[in-house]
Amino acid sequence: LWGLKPVLRYNYFAVFSNEIVTSDALVTTDTFALNGISPPSAPYSGNVDLPGPLISDSPSRVSGRVANAVLVTGSRRMDVHLVGLGFGPYLEVPLSEKWLVRLEGELGLGILHGDFEVNSTTRGPSGSVAVSTASARGSDAVFGGAIGLAADYGVSEKVSVYGGIRYQYFQDFKISDGATEASLEIGGNIAFSSGLVYRF
Repeated sequence: LWGLKPVLRYNYFAVFSNEIVTSDALVTTDTFALNGISPPSAPYSGNVDLPGPLISDSPSRVSGRVANAVLVTGSRRMDVHLVGLGFGPYLEVPLSEKWLVRLEGELGLGILHGDFEVNSTTRGPSGSVAVSTASARGSDAVFGGAIGLAADYGVSEKVSVYGGIRYQYFQDFKISDGATEASLEIGGNIAFSSGLVYRF
């Protein structure tokens, strides 16, 4: 037995992380030649009538990368709702009076809506601290498809239960506030499913 069937599905994705993130830092050190001038001790107050000591304005610059010098702490959260509309063929192969195997394929459109929020504190190698927050919400439509294999067990003439495995793919979903971007990589994944089938 084969045929075509419409598919309507809903998925909810919740992602949360408070993992500490480290990053390398590019540290630049400028050294100015004093050319024999003894620098005054702090606090320094110059003469309003005469210029103070002048030093070179062409520093000797050294730059280097320091591993794991930047520390980012905080929380990151993303919630996404997916409503999928699909259509595709299926092929059912009876194994016995009660059992059958079903192979199915699907092409579809996913409507996604989600939001994200980021609260972070960044500490640099010099001890500097920057606190930042970001949030945004957005919607998008993405294309995808799936192929799956399921086994059905007939409880009655019209009702059966099933369990199966499917490989599904949807395009990635991104939300941005212009400066910060959050991405949900739905990509290709394997999903297990079970449910109830009623035949009219």
